[in-house]
Amino acid sequence: MEAGKALYGLAGAFVAALLLAKNHCGERWGRRPLALSDAVVLVGGMAFIAVAILVCARNVWQPLPWDYPIFYTVARQILGGREVYIPDFYSVVLKDVPAVASIPEDVHHIARFVYPPPSALLMVPFGVFSYPASLTAHYIVQALFLIATSVSLHRVVSVGKGWRGITEVLILILAFRPVENGLAIGQVVFGALLGLAVAFQTIEAHPAIAGAALGIGCLYKQLLLGVASVSVYLGKMRTLIALVLTTVSAGLASMVVLGAGVFRDYVTYGQSVIPAASSCGGNYSLFGMLCDNMELTGRNIKMTEALQFPEFAVPAAIVSLATLILCLRTLPSPAAMHLKLALALAFSLVVFPWVGYYSVALILPALFVLYSHRAILPISSWMIIAFFAIQYALVVIPVLGGFVVSLSTWFMVAAMLLFAGPDMRSVSGKSPPPPWLDRRLTESRNCRHEA
Repeated sequence: MEAGKALYGLAGAFVAALLLAKNHCGERWGRRPLALSDAVVLVGGMAFIAVAILVCARNVWQPLPWDYPIFYTVARQILGGREVYIPDFYSVVLKDVPAVASIPEDVHHIARFVYPPPSALLMVPFGVFSYPASLTAHYIVQALFLIATSVSLHRVVSVGKGWRGITEVLILILAFRPVENGLAIGQVVFGALLGLAVAFQTIEAHPAIAGAALGIGCLYKQLLLGVASVSVYLGKMRTLIALVLTTVSAGLASMVVLGAGVFRDYVTYGQSVIPAASSCGGNYSLFGMLCDNMELTGRNIKMTEALQFPEFAVPAAIVSLATLILCLRTLPSPAAMHLKLALALAFSLVVFPWVGYYSVALILPALFVLYSHRAILPISSWMIIAFFAIQYALVVIPVLGGFVVSLSTWFMVAAMLLFAGPDMRSVSGKSPPPPWLDRRLTESRNCRHEA
């Protein structure tokens, strides 16, 4: 199994590096090398698509205990007029999906729905089917989310043209191992990924749409609240207003459908009451990495208490402060705005208390932004391409991999904003480019036009 993951990561890194290099300067390679690289990317892409279809089909015929059985049970509970926030939730799961009775007994107490009430409403339509049909419908929706994400990110990242470029973006997405993991267990993370992609696409010209997209994305993954919290420092008040209106409307809708007491139940039986120690395994955030230092094993304390431990609170505060300062100091321009959002995204993945392996897939828009603006960043474009590809390999490292990817991306984007930030006003035409940027733009033009 571990060998397969390593192979997936190495193959993803190779295909990503080749695809990005081909798009960056492929015209200089000659006809045959370019045709060969296209063929390798196409074959690699078909392999990743085949793997995605295989893991989805396998989960339909041989259901895994995580994560879709939880979502399906929530939908069935709501349709039956029953509560979704209850302490003994796993016994209810077994009634609705008896095929998944393979979770060890010692973790039954943490098997429950931990998303906020508005998120529960998103599950309801899938509860009208039998479990296999429901999971199939879920995968169809996730596939549409991934295609829509590719379309949105194609507007941001400069790879290919038309449907060819969109397909190449989709290949880059599927080549990232956490995406395959999210599909394998029936996760809902791709709704959040689509919200991020739309936000990156529209933040400059249509900030209200970006805010609404982030608000909807938060219903799928609450860690996007970290991105939302920084939006007030981006100078885009319409983004913040639209985000607040979206989330408030979703909250009111859940109160109407589920009853006013649903939020009380969420506070009583949701994530806050699960022991903090349960967030130590399989957690790819800063909190998960520091669990051993906080000695949480065997201690019955809540997550809200553990987050106040100085071992976590101090480094989290430092990262938060640095993120806010960098978002405030950089002058406004399309490139700077994208990099600020990318920094906020990486910050959220680092600091949010619980980040599953599949959620590391949300770092992809930040990587795409670095590649998209490579011509105006103060390091070589080839270094950006290498960094992009290395992340695909790093993410398969056991335990540390996902966190290292999020943290290193935060450092990379922070460095770009720190050293290039004041000069990014040149992108919007407010001042002539600095010498290093003038040289980089000239090199980029030569790379595109030389045969």
